[in-house]
Amino acid sequence: MNQGVSFSTPVSTRAIGKSGRVLYAFSEFYLPCYERDRMWFFLNYEAFASVSALVYDVDDVVENRDRMELWTKGIDSLGEYLASRKAVDSHVFQLLQNARDYYLFEQRSLKSPTEFTRDDLREAIRIRSFDFRIMHRVLAQSCAVDYNESLFAWFHSFEVLMEIEDDLQSVREDEERETFNYYCLSKRLLHGNGPTFVRAELQAIGRELHDRLRRLSPELQSCCKQIFRRYRQAVGDRLVPA
Repeated sequence: MNQGVSFSTPVSTRAIGKSGRVLYAFSEFYLPCYERDRMWFFLNYEAFASVSALVYDVDDVVENRDRMELWTKGIDSLGEYLASRKAVDSHVFQLLQNARDYYLFEQRSLKSPTEFTRDDLREAIRIRSFDFRIMHRVLAQSCAVDYNESLFAWFHSFEVLMEIEDDLQSVREDEERETFNYYCLSKRLLHGNGPTFVRAELQAIGRELHDRLRRLSPELQSCCKQIFRRYRQAVGDRLVPA
């Protein structure tokens, strides 16, 4: 525990509650590649729960259209927390910058979606799941193993897939609330070509997953294949609306 750490932004109970689904997915999909079980995760829970809750706090600030300095303060708190655990290195520092870049994109896209390009949209979705990537770095650090960048690359593609497919499940809700949704933004930006664009992106990610899988050791290939099967069993095949 880090009792002496003081954060510049408090963590809300709402954020703690919302983080449960992410933490479940993280324990289900990431631990097997590090030969860790849920008891280990429970004993090391504070680190992962803190990262996830701090990120959800920032999510709420951005969705509420609050001032930029409020959500940047939240990311600063995340950086402070990671620094208190001595978990900030060049990779994590870049992920914190990804967080700032992504939230700036999200906030601007909610105001003026048509000012962005397809490339902007591709870049945004690829830096979006920075919370999983930060927790993955913390996991490797906690296990005292070297970063396997090929494994991080496979999980990066997997995270992008999960982000897009998760948005496909909340299209109507996000349209009504006018909150960020990759599919909805694609439709507003590309009009009738939005669904085609999203399908093409999912196909490209599928090819990327396959290519990156081949670069792993046989043991990790087997582990990642099993993880993907469990994901599909949990969520099914998510189709892009017309």
